[in-house]
Amino acid sequence: MTGREINTISENQRGQSPLIGVVLMMGLVAISLAGVLLIGSGAVSEIRGSVEVQNAEHTMREVDARLSQVAFSANDAHTLDFSGQNGDTEVTRDGRMTITVVNGTNQPCREEIEFGAIEYQGANDEVVAYQAGGVWKRTDGGSVMLSPPDMQYRNGTFSFQMVNVTGSVSGSITQLHASKNATASRADSQSFRETFNKARCNPPDNATLTVHSDYYRAWGDFFETHVDDGVVTIDDGNETASLTVILSGSTAESDENSLSARQNASVTVKVLGTEISSGSGTSWEQNYTTGERERHGSKYNAPINMRINIGDDTYEPWGDGVGSSSVIRHDINDPTNGEYYRFTENVTAGDAISVEGTAYDIGSVDSYSSAEKRFNQFEYNGDTYDYVWDSYRTNREGSMMANIVVDTDGRGESEGNVVLLADGMAVPNYGSANEEQRSMSQILGSRMTETGFLDLDPNEFVLVYELSCADATTDDIDNPDKCGSGDPDYNDAVVLISIHEHGSVAAPEDFRIHVTMNQVEIEKSD
Repeated sequence: MTGREINTISENQRGQSPLIGVVLMMGLVAISLAGVLLIGSGAVSEIRGSVEVQNAEHTMREVDARLSQVAFSANDAHTLDFSGQNGDTEVTRDGRMTITVVNGTNQPCREEIEFGAIEYQGANDEVVAYQAGGVWKRTDGGSVMLSPPDMQYRNGTFSFQMVNVTGSVSGSITQLHASKNATASRADSQSFRETFNKARCNPPDNATLTVHSDYYRAWGDFFETHVDDGVVTIDDGNETASLTVILSGSTAESDENSLSARQNASVTVKVLGTEISSGSGTSWEQNYTTGERERHGSKYNAPINMRINIGDDTYEPWGDGVGSSSVIRHDINDPTNGEYYRFTENVTAGDAISVEGTAYDIGSVDSYSSAEKRFNQFEYNGDTYDYVWDSYRTNREGSMMANIVVDTDGRGESEGNVVLLADGMAVPNYGSANEEQRSMSQILGSRMTETGFLDLDPNEFVLVYELSCADATTDDIDNPDKCGSGDPDYNDAVVLISIHEHGSVAAPEDFRIHVTMNQVEIEKSD
């Protein structure tokens, strides 16, 4: 009896199992179908929104083309077609550009230029806009430029064909009417020319363009890609992008033996020549190739080390790294290594730049290091002959002759042993202490005119050094009681410093700003 009841219950359970499975299966199918419908609906919506934005981008590029015709051609009116767009279109007035030109301590020349935008906002809240001659897009991730405004830098001139749209338009729009206000355009353009041509601002030291816009980050990207040497600054707090250009004539402020950059810059230090040596063993020899007699001799070069100070940092980048001591490893008065010493580093605005030098007596000479040098001439009985020197490097230094330490507070060491010269200055006729040494004109070459003046770029400076007599000044020249015969001669080392400020784009006398304003009025089309 009990066994039959148990079997009956088991059979009923087995009969219900297929039914429950079917019900569960139908439930899963229903849930899956609902999920597919929900996901599919979202995907369709996303695709529809993406297509809508692409259509809006195409429409706004067409608007850009039509407004260019209105602004820059004889066709001063045009219809803007927005048909087929489902979003809202609005003319806004929240953009402006401030252009500031500075010349020294004079009052800056400044113009603030307002510009409107035609904005289209779709269902997905992305905005596509025409503003100031360019097409832009704003999303949750920021802003991008779709086509650039008509601004360019070429041959020292900034040209900006500005288009300012005005009007009271908003909502679902099919067509807009654009017309140029020629009178207002001419008046604004003339005002800008007068501002930037004022005498107090020419030649300028620098110019800054600051754009305040909902698309400020895209404007910053535009500045970065269209002006190679401009300095671009993004201010998220004020929603601005700024472009600053520095004119190459305003790069540095100089002192007697050091200088500093007015803006962040890169500085290049190059050794033009070193001449601290002794000569011996001169004799006459015949050059069988040329048939000419020559004066031959031996030249022994005293070791020179140089350090470059930029702000609080000191660099000692030169020398071939070969030698028994640090002095020899950093020796730049080495005829076997050539005069190819060059160093470039970034400098922060206001940091002092100086080049210090130390020279040592010759301890011993590397007799296997001879390098032939032909650079001066010998006069004898009214005739001129070539000097040919077998030039040798030092392999062991002797005692220190002079150590120059430049300090901005005037508490350096032998600071009078280095003199800074700028473009247009007369090159002092310091000469050379010995016959085997080059003169200043031979070292400077084309950088010195036939009349004895420096011919340098505005951002270049020359440093000349006296390294064989400590605590010398230019007043000691021709004073044998100070340093002995021939010294100080200030040709022991000659260094060229070039400063290129970040954002430097042109010589100041060549720089111009041309802003042309085109006022375009926007109305709903009938």
